[in-house]
Amino acid sequence: MSTNKKIFLSLIILLALVMPVIIVEAEAIGDNFCSEAGVKNALRFIGWLILIARIVAPFTIILMGTFDVFKAVTSDKNEDLKKQLGIFGKRIFAGMIIFFVPLLVNMAMVLISGAANENADWHTCRTCILEPNRC
Repeated sequence: MSTNKKIFLSLIILLALVMPVIIVEAEAIGDNFCSEAGVKNALRFIGWLILIARIVAPFTIILMGTFDVFKAVTSDKNEDLKKQLGIFGKRIFAGMIIFFVPLLVNMAMVLISGAANENADWHTCRTCILEPNRC
């Protein structure tokens, strides 16, 4: 088995082991956790970081990819071009992961809110992370 598959499998197993603990801890936090000012500020900051990363990542990937491919094309070595295109593909994959982070956060919030009691204000946490300007 390749090392990438081993790492991916290890992460899936770790997530499966940790998720029940997260849900149990969510029940112990309380009903008004997300309404506290410090928590809202921290979640809003995380939300802004995610939003900025989603804006900056495509530009960075395009600029770095263009520069690397330009260097490879001007070097007249076929191996360099293949290597740089492979690196460019990895950067595109990393950029796509940045766009899936909010989806994963939303899924985690849905799991937590489903496990917690109905009076909990997890929608406040979700709004602060996914829509920081509305928090």
